[in-house]
Amino acid sequence: MLLLHGLTDSGECWAGVVPRWRDRGWRLVAPDHRGHGESPRWDDALLARRPGDVMTDEALAVLAGLPGPTALVGHSMGAAVAVAVAARAPERVAGVVAEDPPWPLPPITAPDPVRARAYVAGFAEERALGFAGRIERKRRETPHWPAEEVEPLARAVDRADEALLRTGDIVPSVPWPELLREVTGAGVEVLVVTGTRDVRVPQDAEAEARRAGADVLRVPGAGHCVRRDAGEAYHAAVDPLLSRWLTPSP
Repeated sequence: MLLLHGLTDSGECWAGVVPRWRDRGWRLVAPDHRGHGESPRWDDALLARRPGDVMTDEALAVLAGLPGPTALVGHSMGAAVAVAVAARAPERVAGVVAEDPPWPLPPITAPDPVRARAYVAGFAEERALGFAGRIERKRRETPHWPAEEVEPLARAVDRADEALLRTGDIVPSVPWPELLREVTGAGVEVLVVTGTRDVRVPQDAEAEARRAGADVLRVPGAGHCVRRDAGEAYHAAVDPLLSRWLTPSP
């Protein structure tokens, strides 16, 4: 499985699911996207190439080094990248789980200064809290989230590259409905998992995703981080698919 994290997270932020899925005999690879965790930073030339496209290229390079077929599981930004990766290399992909990707209609196709200001403001607020403050707030506001992910989430903020946030540009340049149709048209199953509050997949986008051939699960009461907000519902839908797509590693 190739696990692709969201904006300002890192590969460490899958800690809540790694033991569960590893114990089923699946090999897990959770890289840091560029500008996150321990990965290289962004520069002007790479940003000019469109960050979502660069992250897709780099995730494809990771995928190429894995024994196939591989399930792609992504959150938010990572979910958008996962679908783009599957569109480029469907023969290597066993299936895709896309957790609340940033898929509005009309699709995002260019850098967005409004989105950039929101990203930077939210990031500045998180940074100002400090590591201990972020942990305290997360435990207070989301006590139901996996405890083992709280510190990695807090640590990831200090390792995120603000240059990416200032672009407001985190998705592949090809519109998401086109990418999704390429993936499902190649026979690759896609499950979109989203919620009902503060989500990135609105109702019109859900309908478009279904028309493009994806299955969509909208979990009542869950927010943007569905698997953290509603882990039981998330795993009830996702784990049977993974079991069908994958075989245990020797």
